[in-house]
Amino acid sequence: KLKEYQFAVEMARKANKTKMWRVVCIACLDAGEYRFAHICALSLVIHPEELENLVRSYEELGLVQELLLLIEASVNLERAHMGVFTELAILYAKYKPTKLKDHLDLYWTRINIPKVLKNCEKYNLWSELVFLYDKYEEYDNAIRTMIRHPATAFNEPQFRDIIQKVANHELYQESINFYYEYKPFMLNDLLIVLTPRIDHSKIINQLKSLNIIPACKGYLIYAQKSNMAVINEAINDVYVEEEAYDDLRLSVESFNNFDAVKFADKLEQQPSVEFRRIAIFIRKSSNRWSQTLEMAKKDGLYDDAIIYAAESKDTDMAQSLLDHFIEINRPDYVVSHLYFSYDILKPDQVLESCWLNNMSQYCMPYMIQYMKECTSRLDAVETRLKKDPDTVEEQSVIYPIGHTLMIGGSNTFSAPTGGINPQNFVGQPQPLHPSMNSFTRPRFNPFS
Repeated sequence: KLKEYQFAVEMARKANKTKMWRVVCIACLDAGEYRFAHICALSLVIHPEELENLVRSYEELGLVQELLLLIEASVNLERAHMGVFTELAILYAKYKPTKLKDHLDLYWTRINIPKVLKNCEKYNLWSELVFLYDKYEEYDNAIRTMIRHPATAFNEPQFRDIIQKVANHELYQESINFYYEYKPFMLNDLLIVLTPRIDHSKIINQLKSLNIIPACKGYLIYAQKSNMAVINEAINDVYVEEEAYDDLRLSVESFNNFDAVKFADKLEQQPSVEFRRIAIFIRKSSNRWSQTLEMAKKDGLYDDAIIYAAESKDTDMAQSLLDHFIEINRPDYVVSHLYFSYDILKPDQVLESCWLNNMSQYCMPYMIQYMKECTSRLDAVETRLKKDPDTVEEQSVIYPIGHTLMIGGSNTFSAPTGGINPQNFVGQPQPLHPSMNSFTRPRFNPFS
C-alpha cells in the first residue's frame, strides 16, 4: 500500500512463504512493477499448484511478453518441474509458434504430451502435432495428420520412418492413395519400405485399380525376390508391355512361381517372335516337350528345337525333329541335330531316314562315330575273353544297354555318349576326333 515494492520483495524473501510471494507478486503486477513481479513469480513457478493461477494473472493483464520471459527463465531453475516446460510449450503454441518446434526438440521428454497435443491441434500446428504423436507412439494419428494436412505437416523421410511402425493395413492403402495424388514420383520408395509388411495381393489390386502398375516397376523388382505369384505375374506383364525381352527371359528363368500355361498362351499371341521364344522356354520348363518342339518348328526356331529335343531325352521326338529337317531339306540342321541328340537317336532309324531321302552323306560322320565306338567295345570284349574265357557268360555285357548291335549271337552292346563335329563336316568321312579314343565327344556350340 505504501508502494515500497522493493522493500516488500525483500520482506517476502525473508519470510519465504508462498502466500507472501503471491500477494507481493499480484500487487507488483497491478502497479506495473513488472521487474519486482518477475522476482516474486520466479519463487512461485516452482510450485505446480501456483503456476496455473500465475499464468492466468499475467494473461488477464495482457502481459504476454512478460509472461514468456518469466517462463523462459523458469526452465533454467534447479527446481523446474514438468508443468513449467509444458506451460512454456502451450504459450509458444498460442503466442510464438515459430519457437515451439525447437522447444519440443529439446524438452519433449519433460512435458505433458497429451496436454500439449490438444493445444497444437487447437492452434493448427500440424507439424508439431505429428512430432508429438510420433514421440507418444500414436503412429496412426501421426500418419493421418500428414495425409490430411500435407502442406504443413508432410515430411517425406519422417513419413517413411513412421509408416514402418504402423500395423494398420488400411492405413497402408490410404498412404498409397495419398502418395499417388500428392507425391507420385516417391510412390516406389514408399512401397519398397512397406514391402515386408504389406499384403502384396491387396496392394497389386489397388495399383491395378489406379492403373499405375508400370509406374511401380521398382517396387515389383524389389519385391520379386519373395517369388510370389502375384508379384511375378505383375512384373512379367510390365515387361511384355515394355517389350523388354531380356528382362522377361531373366524373370521367368529366375522366378518360376506363376501360371505358366496361361502366361505361355498369352505370349504365343504376341506378334514378336522373341515373346514366342520365351513361351517355348516356359513350356519346356513345364516339361511340355511335345508342345515345345511343335511351337519351335512352327516359328522356325530350329536352334532352340535342337537343344530342347536333346534335353527331352525322348527318342521319338528327336527322330520326328530329324525327319522334319530332312523334309525341309536342311542338312546343316540335320548334322547339328545328330550331334546334340547322339545319345537318344537310334542309328538304324537315322540311317534309314537319311538313305531314303538321299542324305546318307550327311549322317556318315554320325555312323562312323557309332561304328568306331561299337568296334572299340568289341575289342575290349575280345581282350577280356582271351584273358578269362570262363567268365564269358557273366561279363558278356560290359556297359549299360543303349543302342543294340547283334554280333553272331544274342550279345548286346551299348552306344556310349559320343558325337560328331558338324563344324568339320564337308560331306565325306573325316578323321576321328582325338578324344573319341576315350569314348567322349567334344562339347561346343555348333551354331557359332
